[in-house]
Amino acid sequence: MKVLKDPGQVLQILSIKLNELRKKFDEADGDDAAEISGQGAAIISIQMYICYVLAYRGYFGAENLAYVYDYINDTKDKDHEYSNPRDTWFMNGRAKGAAWALKEIEKRMEEEP
Repeated sequence: MKVLKDPGQVLQILSIKLNELRKKFDEADGDDAAEISGQGAAIISIQMYICYVLAYRGYFGAENLAYVYDYINDTKDKDHEYSNPRDTWFMNGRAKGAAWALKEIEKRMEEEP
C-alpha cells in the first residue's frame, strides 16, 4: 500500500506555496487576484484534509488520494464561464491549485515497507 512518506514535509511545502500566493495576492488585482484566491482555497482545503486524515488514521494512504482526485474533478465540472468573470477566474485558480497540490503529494507517495 502506498502512503505519504513525510506528511509534515508535504504540509510545509503547501504552506510555503500559500505564503507565495499571499505575496502575489497583495500585488494583484481583478482577475489575477481571483485566480490566486482560488489557488489558495484549493491548497487550504487539501491541506486541511491531510491533517484530518492524519489525526484520525495516523497515515495518509493511496485511498485518501481519492478525495484529492474528486476535488479536482469537482473543479473541472465547475470549469465554465460564470456571469461574473471573477468567479470564472476563481474556479480556474481552484483547478490549478488542486492540480499543483496533487502533484506534490504524488511525488511523495511510496510503498509502505
